[in-house]
Amino acid sequence: MIIGNALAWRRIAAGLAAASLVTAGLVLGSAPAQADGVCGPNFNFVGSVPVDTEAPRMTLSEINVHYNPGQNKWCAVNRNITGNDADHMSVSIKRPNEDWAQGNSDSGPFKEYAGPVYRIWANSCIDVRGSTIIGNKSGSGGDRVCR
Repeated sequence: MIIGNALAWRRIAAGLAAASLVTAGLVLGSAPAQADGVCGPNFNFVGSVPVDTEAPRMTLSEINVHYNPGQNKWCAVNRNITGNDADHMSVSIKRPNEDWAQGNSDSGPFKEYAGPVYRIWANSCIDVRGSTIIGNKSGSGGDRVCR
């Protein structure tokens, strides 16, 4: 009986150790993978554009821009960075030679992020813009992002 209990305890300890390693890997490794993985595989982070309020200036969210060189495909995601749920978020992406109506956008009562939105474009720059409303604060931002 003592040997059986010892083996059972060893199995439990080994299982807990393995679970701890898996959990540590998920906790430590998931944030960057999730941030970049929102667009899909093979997208590289290019840059971010702040979505700010007017005075007093406060950044509510960031538009993260990624590029997949194998597909000549751009991706943009507007991410809430405040820790508070947003009431409304939007993100748009377009080629520099297009009007905003010709680009792609996502907008709605999103709490954490808007997007992803995509645009196929082999050139080195893309235009993005977005907005975020959290309570009585609203912000907007946009810029041309180049790789």
